[in-house]
Amino acid sequence: MASVLRFDDWETTLGTGVVSTDGSGNVAVGGSSPSYKLDVTGDINASSDIKLAGDSMPRGIVGSDVRTSNLNLTTSNQTSHSVTFTAVTGRKYVATFCGLFEGNNTSGANYLIDIKQDGTRLMAGRFECTTTNLDTSKTVMVELPSTSGSTTVIVEIGLTAGTGQLAASATNRSTFVVLDTGT
Repeated sequence: MASVLRFDDWETTLGTGVVSTDGSGNVAVGGSSPSYKLDVTGDINASSDIKLAGDSMPRGIVGSDVRTSNLNLTTSNQTSHSVTFTAVTGRKYVATFCGLFEGNNTSGANYLIDIKQDGTRLMAGRFECTTTNLDTSKTVMVELPSTSGSTTVIVEIGLTAGTGQLAASATNRSTFVVLDTGT
């Protein structure tokens, strides 16, 4: 016969199972019938990393800069997004920019998207507008070099020739995000 161990909080609700085990080695926290090796009912809080097969789980977005208004670009009028965050040694980070480029372009406008970390260029991308009625979104992603402590990542958007528009509104956003992707 399999053994079962159960700790109940008898003062609040009889028999709800604060911690329970079943005969196959499964443990339930906040419940009484575990279906997995660790089965938690409710929120989990960790003061450090949570591991999956030995690797730290991603922590998600560590910073973002979102624009919701249009910006007309020329060779002398450029824009940038900036994210400053505290990097942790051994973790991996990815910077992602997504923007909608549309309308009021001169044919032959050359857009430049440049991503820098603490002043060092990580990536530079260009694309040419071949029509005056451009309507395209661009997404650029780059893995950041390993670092620790306070770091600033910037994406600069501009033109090397012609005029154009980086469109943004409540539904069309110009977004720059830095993600923690784990270890």
